[in-house]
Amino acid sequence: MELVKSANIRAIGYDKDKKELHVQFKNGGHYIYDGIGPSTHKDMLASDSIGGFLSKKIKGNHQYRKLG
Repeated sequence: MELVKSANIRAIGYDKDKKELHVQFKNGGHYIYDGIGPSTHKDMLASDSIGGFLSKKIKGNHQYRKLG
């Protein structure tokens, strides 16, 4: 997991073999998004708004599951 600068997201992790994006929110929630390619992960980290990128490009377009 890599700490990120975001109002709501604490850290992001990526498993390239499983194509899973891990998102840990500051409120304690931890979600895993499936089918995320490496370029999407890279673009997310480079975006001006990580939370905005998650909302526009990932949520609603990829299956997810909540941990804990």
